[in-house]
Amino acid sequence: MDFMAMIVSPEHRRNEWVRIRSVRLAGSLWALLALGCSATSDPASGDLRQDLRHKDPRVRMEAAHQAGTKDRADLVDLLVENLRDHDESVRFITAISLRKITGQDFGFRSFASILEREEAIARWRRWAGIPSPPGDSGTVAGTTPEASRDVPEPGGGPLAAPPDEGKAPGEGGR
Repeated sequence: MDFMAMIVSPEHRRNEWVRIRSVRLAGSLWALLALGCSATSDPASGDLRQDLRHKDPRVRMEAAHQAGTKDRADLVDLLVENLRDHDESVRFITAISLRKITGQDFGFRSFASILEREEAIARWRRWAGIPSPPGDSGTVAGTTPEASRDVPEPGGGPLAAPPDEGKAPGEGGR
C-alpha cells in the first residue's frame, strides 16, 4: 500500500484520531495535575498571628509549626482557637506546638470526637485565661466543670494523674 492510500484509508484516520485524542487527554491531565500541585490561594504573609487565621490550611499548619519552633507563647490564645479548626492536620500540628510551648496537653487529641475535643479546648481556655466565646458556657453541653480533670495553674506542669492511677488493684485508698 502506498503512502497516499494509507493516509486516506478509514483505518489510518481512525488511528490518527485516537492518537491525537490521547495526546490531548494526556496534556489536559498534566495541566490539571500541575494546577493541583500549585498554590491556589494567597501566600503566607510571614506574620504568624495573621497566618494562623489564613484561609489555606497549609498556611495555618506552617504558622502553627513555626509558633512552636520559635516558642511563641504570645500566640497561645490563637493556637487554642485553632484546636477547633475543621482540618485535622491543622489541629494536630497546633496541639503539638501548644504542648511544646506550654508543656501542657489537657487531653486534646486531634482525631477525637468533637465532644472530647471541645472538653479539652475548654480546659485549655480556662488554663490560658481565654474568655469563652459568646454563647459558650465554657463547658460542653451535658457536662459540668467537675466532670473534667482539674486544670493546673499556668506553668504548673503536666496534668496530675487521678489519685488511684498507677497503683495496683486494691492499693487505692477508697
